[in-house]
Amino acid sequence: MPSATTPKSDDRTPEELRLPLVEAMLSHVPFDGWGAAARDHAAADIGVSSEMAELAFPRGTPEILEYYLRHTDDLLMDALSDKDLPSMKIRDRITAAVRTRFEINAPHKEVV
Repeated sequence: MPSATTPKSDDRTPEELRLPLVEAMLSHVPFDGWGAAARDHAAADIGVSSEMAELAFPRGTPEILEYYLRHTDDLLMDALSDKDLPSMKIRDRITAAVRTRFEINAPHKEVV
């Protein structure tokens, strides 16, 4: 049973559902693509209605992809903030960024 501080899935706003939906979609995208089928399967996985999932991404696939790419960009920036990029040569900075992006995407290479 959820605690008073943990919202039930139906109590979350569409904005709060975006990340859990996208994360749940990653196992469906290789089979269903980035469309409504993967979104609806992900909604079922996290226990929300397909209508709530649609409210989270009302523009559909383009909005889902934009969110996913922005999220992975944020992960990349967080990972790179731990490195001393200013002290590196430009080619080493590029190598570090590309390698880090590959590492971030490795668990979901079929998605990418």
